Amino acid sequence: MLVHFYHFLEKLKSSPARKNRTLIISTIISLCLNLFIWLLIYFRLQPIVKLLPADQAFIPLHYNTYLGVDSFGNWLNIFLLPGLGVLILLINTLLAILIYNRKDILSYFLVITNLISQFLLLIATVFIILINI
Repeated sequence: MLVHFYHFLEKLKSSPARKNRTLIISTIISLCLNLFIWLLIYFRLQPIVKLLPADQAFIPLHYNTYLGVDSFGNWLNIFLLPGLGVLILLINTLLAILIYNRKDILSYFLVITNLISQFLLLIATVFIILINI
């Protein structure tokens, strides 16, 4: 099992995708967007939640235009959004690096999907914060 892991790491290290500027720039922008989501939640939502008693730290997590707020939950559940973003970022980036030799256009689609998903998660986070202010 450990041998397969080392083989996987060697494949990542020797991939020519590490020298492709498009892949690197979009991955860095996606990573910065995800970091911004984490910081936005921490600095904008945590001060609001600290004012609430511990047993009432439930916030609106989803808003529907037809019904209004339709999902409440613990304020820590909002960290699922950037966590999902990290998971998407890792999986898509690893797949893009591994398949770059065979299908370079698919690698581009994967890293662009990273960028789009991080942007959509940022919009969702901003809307959740606006609901709670």
